[in-house]
Amino acid sequence: MHPLAKKLLLIRQMEIEEKCFRIMGKNVGIFPIASIFINDEILRKNYEFGKAIGKEIIDLLEKFYPQKNEKMLEFSFNLVSLFGFGKAKIFNREKKVLIEVEDSPLAQEAVKKGYRGKKACSLIAGIFAGIYSSIFEKVYEVQEVSCKAEGNPKCIFEVFEKE
Repeated sequence: MHPLAKKLLLIRQMEIEEKCFRIMGKNVGIFPIASIFINDEILRKNYEFGKAIGKEIIDLLEKFYPQKNEKMLEFSFNLVSLFGFGKAKIFNREKKVLIEVEDSPLAQEAVKKGYRGKKACSLIAGIFAGIYSSIFEKVYEVQEVSCKAEGNPKCIFEVFEKE
């Protein structure tokens, strides 16, 4: 079981019922990853959808983290992992903020669906953009610079402030 799921169950902030799945009082959904690879247009729209998801994640966490800071960022990345989008970690390289995602299920599914050789994780990029924009109260964009679906070992995203 995911470590965050164990903690949330322990403190009664995660409920799994016959009709719904709730985390920290909000209904969340689980869907087949394959459903987002219908065509290239849908992949482009996934980025905007992801931004909305990222904002909702931060709205959810504001009850528990009154100050928007690095702790909230870390917890939000744990939620992204719990929601099934892979384990993410932040690192800096040459004055750039990068996010690395190991074993992105989106990239894995893209290869299965014939999207090999293309970047496939626009939804995850959008989620990170929504998270960063909501926490730091500036407009951030996130671009996938390397994708496992292209044959790279990991998916890597670059975070930058939009001017």
